Amino acid sequence: MASPWNGPAGGRWYLKAAHGRVQVGHGLVERPTMTARISQTVLADIASGRLSGEDAFRSAVQLEGETTLGVYLGEFLGVDP
Repeated sequence: MASPWNGPAGGRWYLKAAHGRVQVGHGLVERPTMTARISQTVLADIASGRLSGEDAFRSAVQLEGETTLGVYLGEFLGVDP
């Protein structure tokens, strides 16, 4: 999954989940399976508890590509399946 986060410290980040392990890094991913677009403000709101992951996932996250993988992103954000 690739995610371009907007904001002063944004940029392109990736989250790679495979075989029960998660790797996060800065940079581009060649041919990501899914892209999730989310603002830095929304991420900060989730981290601070001002916004639930569930509300963010339903209203502030845009998915592109194999969107069925969004289930895993939802779990990462604390959304019940």
